[in-house]
Amino acid sequence: MHVFAFTDLGFDDYVDDILVTAFNAIIIIEFIRMLIKHSMNTIVEVLIFAIARALVVGHEERISALIRIVCIAILLLCRKFLFHEFDFQEEE
Repeated sequence: MHVFAFTDLGFDDYVDDILVTAFNAIIIIEFIRMLIKHSMNTIVEVLIFAIARALVVGHEERISALIRIVCIAILLLCRKFLFHEFDFQEEE
C-alpha cells in the first residue's frame, strides 16, 4: 500500500532537490549576465530570482514568506515605475 503514499518514497526530497538545482542554475546564469551587462535591470532580475528561490525552496514561517513576497512586489514596482526606457534597451 505504500505505493500510493509518496511520502514513504522520498518524493518530497526528490522534488526539493530538483527545485534547488534548477533555481541555482537560473541564478548562476543571471549572475553571469549581470556581470556582462552592467544595468539596473539585470541586478533587479538577479534579486528577484534569489528571493523567489528562497520563497519556493525554503520551508519557513508565514511571516518571512510574506516579507519575501512584499520584497518581490517592491522590486517589480521599482522596475516598472522607476526605470526609464533606455534601461531596457540592449547595449551594443
